[in-house]
Amino acid sequence: MKKIRLCKARFIAGVFQFVCFFSASAQYDSLLHKPYGENIYGIHSMYSDLINIPDSASRAEQAGVIKAFARKHQDKALERNVDFFLVFWNAFYQRQPKEISLRKLEEQ
Repeated sequence: MKKIRLCKARFIAGVFQFVCFFSASAQYDSLLHKPYGENIYGIHSMYSDLINIPDSASRAEQAGVIKAFARKHQDKALERNVDFFLVFWNAFYQRQPKEISLRKLEEQ
């Protein structure tokens, strides 16, 4: 019985990731391979979408989906914007120590 529940949970998680990936594809494909000046409203929208996710695990998962989407399409700038969002979120909303945030920015 436990194996069935575990398989069911994995299946549901897989379907969720599949749906998230394709919704990210449809939602964020307009941001691909554009200079920041052309993307500023789209990046703002992406930040707002991520901020409005109430659960931190879901927020991190969605950020990962967007980052994977950017990587798949070889868009380093969009990938970096997701990383910058995570640093921003952790520094300002999670009160992460300044030194950690600065180190993460330097790693970019």
